[in-house]
Amino acid sequence: MRQNAVRTLKGFLLNAFLPLGKTCYVWGGGWNAEDEGASLVARTMGVNPRWEEFYRLQGPEYNFREHPSNTDDGLDCSGYVGWAVYNTMETENGRPGYVMPSTDTARRLAEDYGFGTYTLAADITDRRPGDVMSVKGHVYIMLGTCSDGSAVFVHSSVHGVQPGSSPVPGSEDLTGSEAYALAREFMEAKYPDYIAKFPKIARGRKYLEEYNQFRWSRDVLPDPEGIYEKSPRDILEELFCSRE
Repeated sequence: MRQNAVRTLKGFLLNAFLPLGKTCYVWGGGWNAEDEGASLVARTMGVNPRWEEFYRLQGPEYNFREHPSNTDDGLDCSGYVGWAVYNTMETENGRPGYVMPSTDTARRLAEDYGFGTYTLAADITDRRPGDVMSVKGHVYIMLGTCSDGSAVFVHSSVHGVQPGSSPVPGSEDLTGSEAYALAREFMEAKYPDYIAKFPKIARGRKYLEEYNQFRWSRDVLPDPEGIYEKSPRDILEELFCSRE
């Protein structure tokens, strides 16, 4: 089911949360057979039931490299972000999609689609909820910046669609940040099966240092709920409560 019938920043994040905790990372998941863009799965409103069915069959040893033909059973990083954008910006199945190489995602959402602004990694001054951050090889969606400067985000990575956390800027301590504690707390409370199966949440400094940024225009995705003004904890609480 699609969460948001009106295009808002909160709606985008709610849609991004729909596959959370029940969708495996699958290489090529969300891409068409030609690897040129979005598959029909990534151009369909709502969550594909096959994603959870496939997830339930997997154990802690799950390795996406062993499932090269299961592209409709999960999502890779670009497929996930493209699906979330589609479910926010479109209202019917089968229209042109938004799955593209992670290298180009932030730039193309701004320049090709006109959805907002693009900022190179070296010029970023802040990271805010809904920002799409991309670099060669990966793309993620920001949920917020904690008081210690660490970031909490959501992405499809290694095992599946889940929150991720960065360290404090300049630190190598992957599990000592507010973002790590927050992401783990919410996953243990809301998705104990997933976090027990796939416990890795922490990601490295490059998530803060190397990724280029796309930011939604307020004309494209307004923020009537004031998501921009909320703390990461408040955002997670609001998104999880809205799902229940």
